Amino acid sequence: MKFGIENYSLTYPLSAIASIFLILGFYRIGKILFKHRYIRNSLQEICILNFQYIPISLIFIYLIFYPLVLFFNIHSDIFYFTSILILLIGIWHFIDKIKNLKLNNNNLFKNLYSLTLFIFVLLYFFLSLGPITDADSLDYHISVPLHIINYGTFPKDISWFHASQAGIGEIPIILGLIIGAEQFSALVQFSGFISILGVIKKNINTNNNINNFKNEFYLILIFLSIPLLIFLNSTAKPQLIFISYSTLAFAITFFNLKIEKSNSNLYKFFLIILLLYVGFEGKFSFILSAFIISIISSFKILKGKNYKAFIFTFLIILILSFPSFYWKYLNYGGNFINKIYFPFFPVLDGYKALYNSINACEFPCNKSFFLFPNSLGRYTETIGIAILTIPILLFTNIKKNILIIFSIIFYFLILYNYGKFSARFIIEPVIWSIITLKHSKFNFDFKFSGLLKLYIFLQGFLTASAILVGIFTISVGFLTPKLKSYVLTNYAYGYDLANWSSSNLKTNKKVIYSHRSISLPKMNIIPTDFLLYTNDKKYLNLLKEKKPEYLIIHSNSSENIKKLISCTSGIYKKKENYFKQKSRNFFNKKDFKYSAYIYYFDYNKLPDCYFK
Repeated sequence: MKFGIENYSLTYPLSAIASIFLILGFYRIGKILFKHRYIRNSLQEICILNFQYIPISLIFIYLIFYPLVLFFNIHSDIFYFTSILILLIGIWHFIDKIKNLKLNNNNLFKNLYSLTLFIFVLLYFFLSLGPITDADSLDYHISVPLHIINYGTFPKDISWFHASQAGIGEIPIILGLIIGAEQFSALVQFSGFISILGVIKKNINTNNNINNFKNEFYLILIFLSIPLLIFLNSTAKPQLIFISYSTLAFAITFFNLKIEKSNSNLYKFFLIILLLYVGFEGKFSFILSAFIISIISSFKILKGKNYKAFIFTFLIILILSFPSFYWKYLNYGGNFINKIYFPFFPVLDGYKALYNSINACEFPCNKSFFLFPNSLGRYTETIGIAILTIPILLFTNIKKNILIIFSIIFYFLILYNYGKFSARFIIEPVIWSIITLKHSKFNFDFKFSGLLKLYIFLQGFLTASAILVGIFTISVGFLTPKLKSYVLTNYAYGYDLANWSSSNLKTNKKVIYSHRSISLPKMNIIPTDFLLYTNDKKYLNLLKEKKPEYLIIHSNSSENIKKLISCTSGIYKKKENYFKQKSRNFFNKKDFKYSAYIYYFDYNKLPDCYFK
């Protein structure tokens, strides 16, 4: 067994090259899938088809491997050979494209607008090539796939609280890590970004005059300049790919699903519900958009008397979702209804506290934070000027768009009162409004439009500048091993602590690790996240059963975690006032230092020692 993400990353830049070929493999598979006329016909009216090849092909990987890792012990060779096969398909696709490459310089860029958008997208691509440095990714988004590679199955340990947030979205990450393609997970998110762009950029105008082109340019630029996309596009966190699925489902439902009885409606409705299911299965927060879109699409299907389509679709989705429902029932208790109304099965002690912490308002708490960052360091956690596209909907054909407007209002009301009111969860209705403005043929030439255009270009400049900072501080790490080491040392969350710990302990040692970035150390790590939410004895007994040999504590650990020191038998190593609080955000760097200690751990003393 190998532990730690660095054991699953090829020498740079080979890791990035392998990641690109792997993503190209999925592109080629998607191209083959789109030869099926019902897949093609369901999407061709609302998006650019080749922009959807990767997200649609990934769905098949989700549906094949997710049930398998839930119930069976899958040997890592199966992931390895699957990944190698897709990689070879990607290399074949690349060679095929090079052989048939025809450059027509006259049509490469129609004008300055096209060149600007191309450069913007290229910047996002380079941004996605950097080493993984953010806290969420280095916690469960990477550690769960590493667990599956090592043990062949999804983690069933109820004391590993954060692993309960992992799901179907971690499956593609396995295929990247197993062949050392570390950047593949971020490229999956980039493919989600491209998918959404393909919906916004779809040409729906029969009259291709310059005004229509300019209006489309402003809408695309509004989308590209959303600061939040910088974060979502440069992380292993599987969110942007699921946003692309809900975006496709939205576009089909409101702009392509007709109220009539037809075979095409069957395939469109099935695709809508499948897209929504995958998004919801990947991240519980997508249940709100899934509920809204599924209700409206179901209404259209039933009004068109497509009863067989409705019944057939939901039967298939029930069959697909049953393995996940049943697995969580077996491992977390409760009942099947828990999966619908509450994501973390509050029948287990501490899990309600986990849910509340995830759902809590961002610190410092301000529900207008998604509009106005309290510092430059939090610029990438905002929506920015794109939020104005929602009130602008009121200046379109309200009668035509009334259902969309009410859907967005309902979304905000539920999110404000019951959900987490942050940019990451607001971006969906913002994208919906941008797409609706596109289909409403909104004209940006109106009174005071000059001021709006100025703000659009200003935010575009700020976002492009922020991306460039990200590329030259973090993404540049993909070029050489030396640059990677520099980036990780200076920007990766918890890297210096993990590096020190790995240099002092053998890889086969079982170690209780108090830092969140549990995918960085090269030992057999036992997380302590349950102690952030509960100190129930059953979890301490589970910790005892794992027979840990060492405890690594840092001075910033919570008091609940520090109580484990009572269960130790002496210090093995220590390093004081050496480690720094790292952040990949250039403006969020902090100067304070903290200490770390490695203790000999006596698990036989558990659980009583903890309460002394």
